[in-house]
Amino acid sequence: MEKIVYSSSENLYAEYEKTSPSAYSRRSITGAVIGCSKCVGYCQYHGHPGFLTKEQRRQHDCLKKGCYYYIEKRKDRRPILPATKDYSPLVLSQIRQVMTDEAVKVIRVKCIGMQEYIAYYVTITRDYSFEECKLKLREEHGMTVSFVNLNYDFDTCVDLLYAEQEE
Repeated sequence: MEKIVYSSSENLYAEYEKTSPSAYSRRSITGAVIGCSKCVGYCQYHGHPGFLTKEQRRQHDCLKKGCYYYIEKRKDRRPILPATKDYSPLVLSQIRQVMTDEAVKVIRVKCIGMQEYIAYYVTITRDYSFEECKLKLREEHGMTVSFVNLNYDFDTCVDLLYAEQEE
């Protein structure tokens, strides 16, 4: 009689795959040899132990019955890579180098798309133009930056503008 591997978090479907003689094919419950990519689970039932295809699983109704002997193949998903890399800290330092006015300070930068950023700033003046800064960043680094005023009260703006750098 074949050794039964009981379900646990450590040894599910992978234990049966390891006992298979071939790395690319598996013995199904009907005795036929099938490709490992077609396998969706394993049946531990002593009457017909073996791997199952989607069709065999549907025929035996394993999922609807909640079969005790059925072990589902674990699907490892690939990690989703971000479409864009967030260079917000680098952009923040570049903006601070470009800006020369002491009455305006960019507090944080948020990435909103590929080479697109929003820069949040505080100011105690209303006559600062960001056009020169936008143009310089677009020409030198190829990034689009839009500036948003945080509209804090005067005292908070002064505290943020003249606070010591924590770096």
